Amino acid sequence: MLFEAKSHLKWLAGSITANRTPELHSFLIEKIGIKELTPENLAQKITDTFLEKQSDSWFASFYSFLASQKSLWREAQGDLSPAGQLRYNKNIIRLQDDSLVPPYRRDEHPNAYLPPDSETEFPTVKKSIAANPKAKEFLENIGLTLTDLVDEVIEKILPKYRKQAAKITSDEHLHDIARIAAAAKTDSQNKRNRLIEMLRKTTFLNCKNAKTGELTYQRPEVIYFVSENNLLYFDGNPNVFFLSEEYQESEHAFLAELGVAQTFRTKSRKPNYDGHIVLRNIFGSHERSLNGFDPEFIIEGLDYALTNPTLPRSRFVWNSVLLPHAAKLLGEIESSSRQDFTNGRRKTAFSKAGKLAFESIWLPDRSGQWHRPKGFSFANMPDGFQESETLCRKLQMNLGTITQAAELSGIPVQILEFIKNVQRSEEHTSELQSRQ
Repeated sequence: MLFEAKSHLKWLAGSITANRTPELHSFLIEKIGIKELTPENLAQKITDTFLEKQSDSWFASFYSFLASQKSLWREAQGDLSPAGQLRYNKNIIRLQDDSLVPPYRRDEHPNAYLPPDSETEFPTVKKSIAANPKAKEFLENIGLTLTDLVDEVIEKILPKYRKQAAKITSDEHLHDIARIAAAAKTDSQNKRNRLIEMLRKTTFLNCKNAKTGELTYQRPEVIYFVSENNLLYFDGNPNVFFLSEEYQESEHAFLAELGVAQTFRTKSRKPNYDGHIVLRNIFGSHERSLNGFDPEFIIEGLDYALTNPTLPRSRFVWNSVLLPHAAKLLGEIESSSRQDFTNGRRKTAFSKAGKLAFESIWLPDRSGQWHRPKGFSFANMPDGFQESETLCRKLQMNLGTITQAAELSGIPVQILEFIKNVQRSEEHTSELQSRQ
């Protein structure tokens, strides 16, 4: 049946093998042309039509045979060790309703489970086959298990949010979240990893758009926790979503593991062992950014914050967003025709985040006017902006700071601070008098 032969096939004695009788084995195959049926070409030849004609007892024997043929059904172990032929591509698992499925989907989610004692809505291996101890050994070795809460979440709960999320009530959603959190406590690390991966890809968390206030479901990786700083930085940004306040604080650690962020996200490439980042590496043309600088460095939400400035927001951007990442705003890029960068040429360049900060009009002066950084003096900025020579240099600002004035004049910083405060006090008094 397997070979679709019109007559019965003859089988040589099983004692003729490559190990026991190597010369005879080689002669029969290479000289005479007798075909050898190996586990590998058996797996290739098996078809649905062939399998559908087999009895349950045959399947039990087949599984017993496969138990010792791990290479046919193993999970992939990197590019050099692909998954076995039978894992995804062959419908070798007979279900309770006699239909056939592969053991796994490409995302490593099982297509079948071991049959429980009670009824279940999940697809299960046919009970009469799984009852065979040798067959069950194979089914367990390949990783099939009884259904549990993880399977319920993946198969029953998450699909709702892909198809009909708008119809899910608040009570139903909170019940789903409780089930999801409970499933994540499974003792099986493999199942937990698969669950976390599926959750990160699914738009199942309720959140509010930072501009419209509209409630919607989104993936964890695009959502932020509500905090004073996040509200200040992201308020009005149509591309940002805040986590709904309906979730309990005890669930926040789990949601953070899924990707909900406490503060603005940044993105940059990791440098090589030498501390540099390869930008181009082709024959005769090589380019790298030096000392960990990445020209592709970005800060989420920075574009909107800089083009929609307020005094509190600009102060936050300066102190908490840009100052900690000042070294990533401007750096050096080296290019050469040689891979070892002999006689390399260097140039200074902004990262994407640095270019936004350099070109935008977002820095306030004491009178409430807004300025681009280049040529603007830090000394003209309102109180509350932390002094940073590094950040000023990266943005090509005039420093104009008290520290710099003290260094140039030799006057102690404390005296200059006192003079500055007296001057501000006089300006404030003069302003009040003019109002009267």
